[in-house]
Amino acid sequence: SDLWIAGFDDVRALVQKEKNVTVTSINTPDVVKVGETEASFTVVNNGSKAVTSLTAKYQFEGYEEVAQNFTTYMAPNTSKNLTFSVPTNIVGFNPVKLTVTIVAVNNTTDADESDNTLEKNISIAWGDTQRIPMIEHFSGSGCGPCVPINASMKTLSENNPGKYTDTKYAISAPSTDTHQTNEGITRYYYYECEGVPSIRIDGLDKGRPISQSTLDSRYNTPALADVRGAFNIDGNTLNVTADFMAYADITGVKAFITVNEKVIEKNGANGEREFHHIMLKMLGGDEGTSLNLKAGEYQRLTFSHNMSTTKMQDIN
Repeated sequence: SDLWIAGFDDVRALVQKEKNVTVTSINTPDVVKVGETEASFTVVNNGSKAVTSLTAKYQFEGYEEVAQNFTTYMAPNTSKNLTFSVPTNIVGFNPVKLTVTIVAVNNTTDADESDNTLEKNISIAWGDTQRIPMIEHFSGSGCGPCVPINASMKTLSENNPGKYTDTKYAISAPSTDTHQTNEGITRYYYYECEGVPSIRIDGLDKGRPISQSTLDSRYNTPALADVRGAFNIDGNTLNVTADFMAYADITGVKAFITVNEKVIEKNGANGEREFHHIMLKMLGGDEGTSLNLKAGEYQRLTFSHNMSTTKMQDIN
């Protein structure tokens, strides 16, 4: 029940219920492949008593409902990720709605059923392709701690030809790096980096340097879109074509196209003399180019830029 306290505006004291579990998220990916698909979700125990068992059900729209009793332990105000042991075999390509519902808590009815159900729209992919992991590396020519990380990343790249793509953003920390760009700074703040060196792989923070097992894990995670690029050079002008083809409807994504110099030679304040994969220009701007991809349809982006306006050392 709710208790209103006289003398205050908009203040409510709530009596905590003993058994009150909330479904806070559905963790099944936004896009899944045709075939057996797992349903996973996160719950929070908002009750005053510990949860030792939880009965839940899920259903992909148009497919059979699946129920399961989870034997678990959740203290009050804690959360848990759960996955149903029985998957659903998705056979069509039409988008479906996934619904997850809490049926019972500790073998009795939940005291508040208003937050027991959650829905999510899922797109179905008709295929996938080999992923080439994307490494974004924030470093600087004046950064002492960056030196051993650069050496480790150089070893990783030499041991994995063709299994990654890499761009390095020059950051002026702790001293000025003449190759710092506004685009690199925008990416730095986008990822909420707390200093250099800092590395992201496929947008994920997996530590520094990237380990072989992390690279392998990302490489072995199928991708749902093909990305192809081509370019030609006319004097100092670089002309780029980028093609995108998705295996599912994917909306609200962005394309980022960077121009990197393979090797830059200069005397770094950290003692290094060569700097690899340095980003000179982000074509289309630091906010990327918005894309809405339809399954099986190509989208093409084209760009031209006079590279003499950058810190380029060699157009070749």
